[in-house]
Amino acid sequence: MKAIIIDDEAQPRESLKKIVETLCRDVEIVAEAKSKADATELLQKHSCDLVFLDINLEDGNGFDLIPQINNIGLKVIFITGHDEYAVKAFKVSAVDYLLKPVDPSELCVAIEKVRNMVEQDHIMMMNALISNLGSIGNEPRKIVLKTTDSIYLVDVSDIIRFESDCNYSRVFISGRNPIMVSKTLKDYEGILKNSGFIRPHNSHLVNFNYVSRFEKTDGGYLVMKDGFKVPVAVRKKESLLAYLEQFSGKE
Repeated sequence: MKAIIIDDEAQPRESLKKIVETLCRDVEIVAEAKSKADATELLQKHSCDLVFLDINLEDGNGFDLIPQINNIGLKVIFITGHDEYAVKAFKVSAVDYLLKPVDPSELCVAIEKVRNMVEQDHIMMMNALISNLGSIGNEPRKIVLKTTDSIYLVDVSDIIRFESDCNYSRVFISGRNPIMVSKTLKDYEGILKNSGFIRPHNSHLVNFNYVSRFEKTDGGYLVMKDGFKVPVAVRKKESLLAYLEQFSGKE
């Protein structure tokens, strides 16, 4: 398991690294950062599973990095000298929140939580891969959707639509409540490009099988089978009509 330490103080970084190397030998510290700017570069450069994150950095707040960290699916253990941010840390789905100086036994417990979560992630990914190996062409049968609390293995055919929410996406699935996942619509548009999904608007990606009709009034919009109206962007209208034309007269 690979990890990055983000802390603006050299001594706590070195202390944490020594504890990890001594007690958690399966965890490799691949990089260290002391600022948000350095951390952003490292997160893009290194493939890892875990981030040890301080809150007060030399150029801002560690919480500002959470959208980027969540978007690439990393686990976070906050390690800080301030106890007043604990509630906020768990609201952004931190695995744990440890105070400096770090208690080695508490750190080991936190890392064991991460191990279990990473293992579950891998199991879900493998299940999706095994299912998709039997699919036709490049069309995935199943997709893994990660929320802050759970990992779902979902049949692509059950997904009605995606709706953008900043760096997150809200997923509407047949037969269950919507879930929020830490990937963008662009990510899912690429994954599902051969699975009958269309993007009529920058904020919407829809499963064509759940589209009821296209209304030309009010600038144009799609009506889903559940009655929801999806706007169609002006620059998307021509390509959408061309897509719809492929299915005319095929019944």
